Amino acid sequence: MDVLAWTGVAVVAGAGLAPWLPGLDLALSCFAAVLVLACALGCVRAWAPVMGGALGWLAVASMPVGPHLSGPVALRGVVVGSPSGRSADVRVEALGLRSGGWSVAPGRVRVRFKGVPPHIGTAVVVHGFARPMSDAPVLPGAPDGAQNALRAGVVALVHAKTERTLATPPARPARDVHPVLRALATGDRSGVSDDTWQVLRDTGTAHLLAISGFHVGLVAWLAGLHTRWLIRPWAVLAPEGLPERPLTAAVAVLAASLYTVAAGSPVSAQRALLMVCLVACAHVLGRAVRPLALLAVAAMVVVVLDPSSVGTPGFQLSFGAVIGLIRVTPWLLKWVPPDQPWLVEWVITSFAVTVGATIGTLPAAAWWFQQLAPWSPVANLYAIPVVAMGIVPCALVAEYAPLWISQPAATMGAGLVEGLLWSLRPLAVTPWAPAIGPVGALIGAALLLAPRRLQVSIGCLALFSSLKVASLDAMTVHFLDVGQGDAALVEWPDGRTWLVDGGPPSDRVLKWMRRQGHRRVDVVVVSHGQLDHYGGVLPVLESLDVGEVWVPSREALGPVLHLAKARQIPVQVRPAQALHPAEDFVGEDINDRSLVVVARHGARSVLFTGDIEAAAEAAIPILPASVDVLKVPHHGSRSSSTPALLDRVRPAIAVASMGRGNRYRHPAGSVVAGYEGRGIALWRTDRDGTVVVSVSAAGVGVRASRE
Repeated sequence: MDVLAWTGVAVVAGAGLAPWLPGLDLALSCFAAVLVLACALGCVRAWAPVMGGALGWLAVASMPVGPHLSGPVALRGVVVGSPSGRSADVRVEALGLRSGGWSVAPGRVRVRFKGVPPHIGTAVVVHGFARPMSDAPVLPGAPDGAQNALRAGVVALVHAKTERTLATPPARPARDVHPVLRALATGDRSGVSDDTWQVLRDTGTAHLLAISGFHVGLVAWLAGLHTRWLIRPWAVLAPEGLPERPLTAAVAVLAASLYTVAAGSPVSAQRALLMVCLVACAHVLGRAVRPLALLAVAAMVVVVLDPSSVGTPGFQLSFGAVIGLIRVTPWLLKWVPPDQPWLVEWVITSFAVTVGATIGTLPAAAWWFQQLAPWSPVANLYAIPVVAMGIVPCALVAEYAPLWISQPAATMGAGLVEGLLWSLRPLAVTPWAPAIGPVGALIGAALLLAPRRLQVSIGCLALFSSLKVASLDAMTVHFLDVGQGDAALVEWPDGRTWLVDGGPPSDRVLKWMRRQGHRRVDVVVVSHGQLDHYGGVLPVLESLDVGEVWVPSREALGPVLHLAKARQIPVQVRPAQALHPAEDFVGEDINDRSLVVVARHGARSVLFTGDIEAAAEAAIPILPASVDVLKVPHHGSRSSSTPALLDRVRPAIAVASMGRGNRYRHPAGSVVAGYEGRGIALWRTDRDGTVVVSVSAAGVGVRASRE
């Protein structure tokens, strides 16, 4: 890698580390000092990466902090951040007042739109409900959206209830186009069915449907190719010849620019457009193209314009794929014997390209999504040329060409799409689940970028970092920060594990367990049939090896029981190890019928209480001789944690699980006072994040992710 490439890496690294560094004044001073020192010593080339790191830091530090919002809000602004899913950053121009007027409020907010976000540059008016970005729960090792939002000065998230675009251009008449064709032509993927997405994900071809650098580069290539064909006959009329290179380059750049804007300007398309512009300039000037240098320049421009893109999957996957193509694919092709038949050479080259791009995206994919389709190289072997040479041209013609030619193109494109999906379905198998944390992702990126002589050392570092050092004589309980809900993982020194509840519906707990190296759970305890306790259990039952499931009854637990039956997982209703509910207990509320269990390690124990309240707390017949840690009942509600229970249990530590800023106002002030008055250390996931308790003969230790 040359100096320019390392400078691009330094810019990305500087922007990535900026949230943990001081502010604008120091960033400006450091950048100026590095620049002056480099000029004074006459070694700008050697100091370029250092300047790049300072520039990335400066790009983040110079972003103004957006307004702090909470509750109902109205705002007017312009979409400026690259859309990711249904969210996009909006530069606020004014905030609505209760009196009906508007007040000036500079900075950005993140808006979660009801559908596909408007394109960059669109003026919008949004009415919705705002909350601080930091309110979102984050498990250790997971991507932190709030931390990344700080790179753009965003501190508030607005859930749009109504949205309206200003100065909207006249809508074109709706055309009868296959949803996949519309997604490829405009970036609008709302009409693509879940079944289609599942087939594409399970075969590793979903990237072909997302607007990416592949599509932008393809559009530029097709535009340049057709331009060359069209202008060559004019050479007969112009003896001196037409300027073929400038014309083809200009048309290619124009076509790529229009396509990027029409598709909503995602990060991958921005990167590709910048590279197309640089390649076009090099082509016109007759200069050699250095792929890594071009990629570095594109990265620097994207980061300076939108520093928060560094922490998005689109940026990491897009640039990772190109790095894999540049660094891995040539190394694979080096082992291919020369002078192969063209068909064999094409198959081998296509396979190497797919493998290189897959390896390049693996660090980010294993951190964000934990999915790797085993048949991806085979599926992409024929899916890429079908999409490139058939489906994308049909999509563009069907969406933008005159009606007399668009309908035949739409019909042909729809046929190609359905044929491709039909051929992919036999290859759609359950993806593998590689899982790493942020450290693993950084090591993977370093392996891709480092010189050959350093890759062995980095590989040894990766192997060392993957080793998990287990405590010889401690039971560890992770009270997970899942928002308004309960989830805890218990690990014994002998390798046994319990998952006690799984939090609200999501796969966050499953992904966290994979990052921790868990592929099996001995017991899944579902305290009762409310979604904030069993919703996150469903992905675990579906994806991991589970020994058995404990439930208090079959009440309101149909999804859990159905999935356990389908996976042939034994279910115990009111197991013998449970302290509550007894067979003769009749509670009026499902909370009081929660399953209460104890995790014991030697003479010490942790009591899990579900959502029991006063009636159930009084009905617990037997308690362990010594309770060291108590899971606070019902998130610390006013109707639980009665003085009678606390006086009977007398734990040293209590842990309450709840969401930040929850609408139930948990924990109640009287409950907090009850614990504090008895000298019980109260830990809270809304304040402390994930709380990890180590229980051993020597005592009890606690640490928290937000310390």
